[in-house]
Amino acid sequence: MKWSTLQRYLFLALCALLFTSVWSYQAFLKIERENARILKEAIPISTEAAELFPALLNLELSVRSYILSPNKTDLAQYERTINQLDQTITRLNRLDANHPIMRKLVRTEAIPRIETATQFYDKQFELVKDGDRASAEARRYQGMQFIETFRPVDARLRTDVNRIIAEATQRSEQASNAAKWVIVVVASIAVLVLIAFIQTFRMERSKQVLIHRSLHDALTGIPNRRAFEASRRSQTRADTALLNTD
Repeated sequence: MKWSTLQRYLFLALCALLFTSVWSYQAFLKIERENARILKEAIPISTEAAELFPALLNLELSVRSYILSPNKTDLAQYERTINQLDQTITRLNRLDANHPIMRKLVRTEAIPRIETATQFYDKQFELVKDGDRASAEARRYQGMQFIETFRPVDARLRTDVNRIIAEATQRSEQASNAAKWVIVVVASIAVLVLIAFIQTFRMERSKQVLIHRSLHDALTGIPNRRAFEASRRSQTRADTALLNTD
């Protein structure tokens, strides 16, 4: 069977709609994946990395306060902060698997400095508990050295966190832009299909007009000889069919 031009046109439009439907589905799946990655990786890493420096400051303040006036409140605060640091580092080690720069910063720079600082602060508590507050007070300001050496590490951690978030956001924007193009393409094809259907109705109307003109007199509108012959042939075919049925 030979297809008409309009049939080919509609078939191509149908194929294009099918293709863009699959494309749009994949684009929206990509958006969901990128958003899930932001929620699963970028935001948690940002939250955990931001906790390291404040926690280290809390250790310093707790120890200083305890040296000046030993009390259970400062000791409890210190222990809570140590537990918080341990949990934060554990979560960071789990989250940085896909981020080599973050992994290197956490494992080779942040963790060693934090471990050295906590060893120093533990020793300060031991000196106070053993009654040697003078030695603890003499070493009191050494703790600020750990704070100062951790500042550039914290700055690099924040820079890498911003990079991770920026990359995740860029991937999400790219997926969103792809989805927007899909919508534009689908809308364009839908318009073309609508035009095709309108053209179909126009062609059918033109066909009916041509048939009517060929079978009727242009001046009077009365059926012409061709109309009578067409009617007679139709009647003959009908009679033949009836006889064959009988």
